[in-house]
Amino acid sequence: MPPTEAGESLLPDLIALFTTLAAASPPGAVPVTPPVEPWQVRYTGRFRRHGRPAPGVWTAETIRCPGCGRTAGPWVVT
Repeated sequence: MPPTEAGESLLPDLIALFTTLAAASPPGAVPVTPPVEPWQVRYTGRFRRHGRPAPGVWTAETIRCPGCGRTAGPWVVT
């Protein structure tokens, strides 16, 4: 569907807004959002794929590793 005139008239303001949001903060300025700390989660166990073929019916399939001799785990993943 081609853009409407109303939508076209919003583009300059939206471009300016997203350009401002994507710009780096000037030196010495306080960032608007807090810095994100990297995090890791350690999981030990098997991975399962769940499905629901019908209402009230659930299935579970253990995912096997093709590069590990098709073993089903348990694995330790970070």
